[in-house]
Amino acid sequence: MWASQDGKGRSLYPMIVCAHAIGLSVEIALQGVLPCLEHIRDTAIATKSADDVVSIVKHFRDALRGWIEEVGEAQSATDVAEFLSQIQFATTEDGLSKVLAEVRASDYRARAAEPAKHFRFPASAGSPELSLGFWEHFLAAQIDPAAPVFHSMPEGQYWVDSIVGEPASADLFCLRCSPRVVPLSNDSAVEITPALRAETESLLNHLKVGTVPGGDRKSWISRLFR
Repeated sequence: MWASQDGKGRSLYPMIVCAHAIGLSVEIALQGVLPCLEHIRDTAIATKSADDVVSIVKHFRDALRGWIEEVGEAQSATDVAEFLSQIQFATTEDGLSKVLAEVRASDYRARAAEPAKHFRFPASAGSPELSLGFWEHFLAAQIDPAAPVFHSMPEGQYWVDSIVGEPASADLFCLRCSPRVVPLSNDSAVEITPALRAETESLLNHLKVGTVPGGDRKSWISRLFR
C-alpha cells in the first residue's frame, strides 16, 4: 500500500496490491508473494500509465499462479531461534512472557458482537517473513482457531500489528501510528512469575517444532484447516 495518483492526477490516493493464497503455509506464501508485490510496487511507481499498471498486475498475477503450481505441497517452518536472536527477545526483560500474559488476559472468543483485540509485537525490520510467521503461529497457539486474524507490518519498521476478530474502523488506527502512540505489548508492566516463565519456555519449544502446546502435535496447517 502506497500513495499514488488517481486518473485526474490528484496525489495521495492509496494504491493497494494484494494476493489471495489458499492452502499454503504462512512461510511459503510470504517467501513467494512479498517479493512479487514489491516488484509490482516498484514498476507501478515508475509509470504514469493506467494501462501499464493493469499490464504489470496481470503479468505478476500470472507469474504467481505459475509459481504456486510449482510449489505444490512444499512447506517450510519459521526459524524461531533466528527470529528471536534478530530482535534480542529471548532474554530481554522477559519480553515474550509479557506478550503471552497480555494475549491470555484478552481472553478472546470468536462470538457475535465480540470486539476485536489489538496487539503490537516486536519484529525484525530485515526479516518480515520471520516476523509475520512467528506471530502468526504464536497467536494460533493461544486464541480461538475460529477467530479471524489480521497481521500488518510497516516496511522497514520493527513492529507487527495483529488484530484478532473482525476489525472496526477504530481498530485500524494502529496502521498509521508509531509505538510512541501505541506501545509494544512487551512494554507492559505485568508481573512475571516462575510459572509464566515456564509456560513461555514450553510455548517456545512447541513453536520451534511447529506443534500446539498440550495438543496432538499436528502441524500448523492441519490445525488451522481442521
